[in-house]
Amino acid sequence: MFEKLADYRAIVVTGPQRSGTHIAAKMIALDTLHEYVDETAFDVHNEKRFLEIVRTRKQVVVQAPGMAHMAEKLPDDVLVVFMWRSLTDIHASERRINWASEHMELPHYDGYGGPAAERKYKHWEKQKADIMYWMELEYEDLSAHPLWVPKDRRQGFAATQTKETTDES
Repeated sequence: MFEKLADYRAIVVTGPQRSGTHIAAKMIALDTLHEYVDETAFDVHNEKRFLEIVRTRKQVVVQAPGMAHMAEKLPDDVLVVFMWRSLTDIHASERRINWASEHMELPHYDGYGGPAAERKYKHWEKQKADIMYWMELEYEDLSAHPLWVPKDRRQGFAATQTKETTDES
């Protein structure tokens, strides 16, 4: 599904928290044969470490919802994939996992009103004009990928879970 992205040295998958950056980055890494780099590799919000990874590593897909505010500061050879998911679904997911990091997101989007996800969407509309390579990806479009787990089979997912669990696992 994402094989055509393999020519990019680095791909950053960003967007609002709970928008599908984790599973999208895993899918893209699988299809491009790039290394997957989780946001925990730069402690989610460590801008210096994030930029170091993106500037120096090759053949990587970096999952980085906490770095959406920096997308226009990335090197020109980086593809930015921005995730879109309905605000209703994002907020439901935030409540389900008791997401409590909005205070870390809001300061990056002071000029916009609303919750963090809404602010990110508004910011992205202006931001993308300053990015060389970017694409937008709808969360629901991921359903065509083999790693996709249907909604009815992911009710018990933890915050970063990407595959369903069964009684046997």
